[in-house]
Amino acid sequence: MSILTDAITQWANRRDAYRLLYDYYRGNHQLQFASRDYQTKQAQKLLTDTVMSLRENLCPAAVTAFTDGIAIEQWTTTADGHDNDGAAKLHGLSRLEGFIDRAGFVYGDAYAIVWPGPNGLTPTFCDPTTMIAQPDPDDPSQLAWAARIWTDHDDYGRVNLYLPDRLERWITKQQITGDMPALDDAWTGCTDSDGPTIAHQFGTVPVCWWKRDPDDHMSHGHSILTDVIPLQDALNKTLADLIITTETYARPFYALLNHDVNDVRNPYAPATPRQEQRIDPDKQQFWATNGPGPLLRFDPPDLTPLLKVQDAFASKIARVVGIPYHYLSQTSGDVPSGEALRILSTRRTATIRAWQRDAEPVWNGLLQLLGVEPGIQWAEPMPLDPLEQLQVAQLKQQLGYALVDIVHDLDEPDPDGVVQRASDAAAQSAQAAGRALMTGTIGYDS
Repeated sequence: MSILTDAITQWANRRDAYRLLYDYYRGNHQLQFASRDYQTKQAQKLLTDTVMSLRENLCPAAVTAFTDGIAIEQWTTTADGHDNDGAAKLHGLSRLEGFIDRAGFVYGDAYAIVWPGPNGLTPTFCDPTTMIAQPDPDDPSQLAWAARIWTDHDDYGRVNLYLPDRLERWITKQQITGDMPALDDAWTGCTDSDGPTIAHQFGTVPVCWWKRDPDDHMSHGHSILTDVIPLQDALNKTLADLIITTETYARPFYALLNHDVNDVRNPYAPATPRQEQRIDPDKQQFWATNGPGPLLRFDPPDLTPLLKVQDAFASKIARVVGIPYHYLSQTSGDVPSGEALRILSTRRTATIRAWQRDAEPVWNGLLQLLGVEPGIQWAEPMPLDPLEQLQVAQLKQQLGYALVDIVHDLDEPDPDGVVQRASDAAAQSAQAAGRALMTGTIGYDS
């Protein structure tokens, strides 16, 4: 099997799984709880359309609960230790990091290609649904090859195959009407101005592959949504139950009011008498008594259990992925903060640190491809709140820490200015005290 055939086969095997994860993240849920019989009943079409459009999408919240805590504060350092992030800003690495972090948690995998552009070497994020890569069995820290696979605007299949010394550009001989062909004789080298092969001098495959929680160096990563999707389906089912229950309760009132839910009348058309509506015992039920009354009784459904079940599924999602419940729902009462919140977020913080640990070597490789000396420093995923920072600063001052070190730890925008103003204030106070002592304004008691 050629590398081209192998790449297409591997890509096709992962494509459907990636698409499912993308659909759920974007709210395009399958809603598998609705039976085929229910969906095909034309008499219930209006209700069916309503139910099938229901969703309370918690997948983005499950992802952003982690990605919001991931940030690279510093990308590079020079030999003297000063920040030198100009190259990182030039290449748009902060924006790229956002794409990589999100894809890593949604798909489990994230990719970027480094290739010459109009402004020099440029890193480009690639949707995992269009990428596949193969680690080198002899050195799993390096890629043996990587491929970007897509269909162009003219419906031709395209493959860019990245190798350690060259880029091979392939196109299908015919337009694609179905699956991407995985046979070599269906492909030919591109014949445009760039040609079928472009040599490069990177000395390695110029593709970076980030993985979240892989089983080993050869494996793909794991999406945070894998265990969320079944619970998301169950949550959507409770929303459908809520609508169906309230709709069923309303049907007897439709009958009493001679209201036809399928009758859409033009408000500007001449008024015409409505046909008398009869109670349908298959859809409406009335209970009567032999006593003085009440003649009719309509017990409203108790929706409290369904609402509790919905909250329970949100709580289960939070428990499964390892985040505090308030990331998925607004909470009432006392909201934990400070040390209590850090304890509740222990699993979330551990997941973020694991991602940072696995991602840092890949970021270093990307910077090296760009010709930039790496020196990555991560932001704290669960920083102290301002009050806690001031309390720590006060304790450090009591222990004799230098003011300049204390202020720098507070992340003040102008630490040198704060120190200078404090020094000026202390000097002025000392001078005022000296003058008062000399003039007798203050003195020692005998």
